[in-house]
Amino acid sequence: MRPRPAVGTQRVAKLAGVTFRQLNHWCVRGFLLPKHDGGTGHDREWPAAEVAVARLMARLVAAGFRPEHAASIARTAVVFDVTEVEVGEGLTLTVK
Repeated sequence: MRPRPAVGTQRVAKLAGVTFRQLNHWCVRGFLLPKHDGGTGHDREWPAAEVAVARLMARLVAAGFRPEHAASIARTAVVFDVTEVEVGEGLTLTVK
């Protein structure tokens, strides 16, 4: 029997403050990239960095950003460990 992931999708949804269905939709659309063995009935595995992307993405969407933009901004902030992301010409978003 395969061990359960340390952080499952239900937990990540709760941490991000979104529904399981919303989080799953973002995964299907390719905005979030947890590890997944494929098929149904197998939970995704969420590395810490991807949990951070999900949490920040949810905050950005709640603030009015479109999911595709929120995902890009969140991934940039997390992967490059920056607190300021340029979101347009002369427009910088500070992330805390």
